[in-house]
Amino acid sequence: MVRFFSINLHQMRLLPTDPTLWIDSDDLIFYILSIVDVLNLSGFYKRQSQSNWGGKGYDPKTLLTIILMGYSEGHRHTRDIEAFCKNDIRLRSYLGDLIPDHSTISRFLSQFYAEIEELFDQVVSYLIQEKVIDTSVIAVDGTKIKANASLESNKTHVSITKKVEQLKKQMSEYKSACQGLCNCDNTPNRSSYQKMEEKIERLKLAKQKIEEQHYENVKEYELKKAEREKIESETGKKIRGRKLSVISEDKIDPKLRCNTTDPDSLIQKDRKGYLQGYNAQAAVSKNHYIIAADLVPDQNDLHQLSPMVMQITDSMMRNGINPISTVILADAGYCVYQEMPELFELGVDLYIPSKKEWKIKISTSNGLFKLDIGDIPITGLNMYPGKLAIYGEFVYREWMNENRECDNSEIIHDIMEAKITSPSGRDEYRARKYIVESIFGYIKEGMKYFSFLRRGIDKCRSEWKLICTCYNIKRAWKKSL
Repeated sequence: MVRFFSINLHQMRLLPTDPTLWIDSDDLIFYILSIVDVLNLSGFYKRQSQSNWGGKGYDPKTLLTIILMGYSEGHRHTRDIEAFCKNDIRLRSYLGDLIPDHSTISRFLSQFYAEIEELFDQVVSYLIQEKVIDTSVIAVDGTKIKANASLESNKTHVSITKKVEQLKKQMSEYKSACQGLCNCDNTPNRSSYQKMEEKIERLKLAKQKIEEQHYENVKEYELKKAEREKIESETGKKIRGRKLSVISEDKIDPKLRCNTTDPDSLIQKDRKGYLQGYNAQAAVSKNHYIIAADLVPDQNDLHQLSPMVMQITDSMMRNGINPISTVILADAGYCVYQEMPELFELGVDLYIPSKKEWKIKISTSNGLFKLDIGDIPITGLNMYPGKLAIYGEFVYREWMNENRECDNSEIIHDIMEAKITSPSGRDEYRARKYIVESIFGYIKEGMKYFSFLRRGIDKCRSEWKLICTCYNIKRAWKKSL
């Protein structure tokens, strides 16, 4: 006969006097509390009201612990965090009956988004000082994340102008309807009136961005036109091919659009198609910790190498680590050779190919590369400039024509080709995929982070760094078990 345990919901039971006895001593909640205790939260307390009026508020340390715990467990919506506080035994034992309302958590996230963004660097510094992060190899990459806006909200300059006029007309009608009332602020439609004001501000910002883009296109057209006329006057011949499309300063291009819900976001392309969102950047260490993060509206990674490398070196130098020994890996989307000479001066060792990995051919003994790049000796006290000088001499001797001059970009291009296609360099570069791309997969699939909840690039950047902070904390906790 099969026997089972019987459960009786009405059975009387004795509960422990201390609810923490139900929680393991090495649980995530205790690790988060230990992290929050060492953080500098002075920025949160400075902005708290010093008045004795009103009731007591929640300590920023308490709200921050709740948010870090909720985000780490996949609860990002403030109503979900409130329910999580009520139903999770770990947070219930920490809070008791002092469970904050979802509006309190929402106001805290909105009010202190700049201070929350700064917590990312503090947590990274703490993990580096605790010898948790290995900075010998760092991989940089970006991923597209959907904004809190739809593709259908992208409007032209003409449609935005019409919508602004329509809303202003509705507001004037509302004011005229409220003239006979004693206090317009107490009318039922006051909230809708405020929403119309906020929408007009967003529409004006979207309209301004379209105008700025139009003026940039006009300047670019004028430069190309002047350059074309200069070449034609010098050669005495007209340039063959397609002529430049005329861009008038007075007439805005009807193809220019901007999102009226989140004007800072742009149309991004990913593997599944198109989305309205942002480009989230991350620099990941060899043992899978995010040590630098950023958020940009750019549709590609072309100009993100220099800002990310600067963040990496600043973070390392701030914690007493010399960046000279650091290898930085990035894919071909970051390849801009004109920016690399400045990065070489920082001492980092870059591995960035000029084309996609599947197009890179392995060098053989009968190819151009007669020497494995890993076998080139390092000389001099200043490590990387000496290495760069040897690379430049090696590349110039092997490939460049000695009868003509070559600029830095050509030399750097061939240096990268030598590093990526040589056997040791190819093995080094192969680590990029499993270092950084697995992190994006875990954040999106494991932490269920597919889109931003807030709007505006500043608040979305804060949200992205909060997610990266929670990821680092949870990984460090798992590795400490």
